[in-house]
Amino acid sequence: MYTVDIHKYKETVDAALYELKEAIPFGKREKDHVLKVITGYGSKGGTHKIKTAVLAYLEEKIGHGIKDYISGDDLLNHTEKYFRFKYLGLIPQEEKMYPNKGCIYIIV
Repeated sequence: MYTVDIHKYKETVDAALYELKEAIPFGKREKDHVLKVITGYGSKGGTHKIKTAVLAYLEEKIGHGIKDYISGDDLLNHTEKYFRFKYLGLIPQEEKMYPNKGCIYIIV
C-alpha cells in the first residue's frame, strides 16, 4: 500500500488535490493497488476542506482510473458504504482494526 500525506504542510485545497493526482500512478504500481491518502479528519486547520474536496474528486473519478474508495470514518463506524465496499480484503487488517478518520483508502 502506497501512502501519501496531503495535509502535512497545511496545503491549500488545490495543492492537496495536485498531490493526490500525482500519487495515484504510484498507487497503481503497488501489488494490491491501494493508495492510502492522509487528509486529516477536519477538526482544525482547514483539513475538512481538503478531505471534502478529495472525496468530491474521488466520487467524480470512480470508473475513470479509480475503482472505489473508502474513508477511515466508514471503517470506524461500519457505515452502509463499509458493508457495500467490495475491496475490503485489500485494506490491511491493522488499518481495519485501528481506523484513522483522517485517511482515505483508494483502490486504483
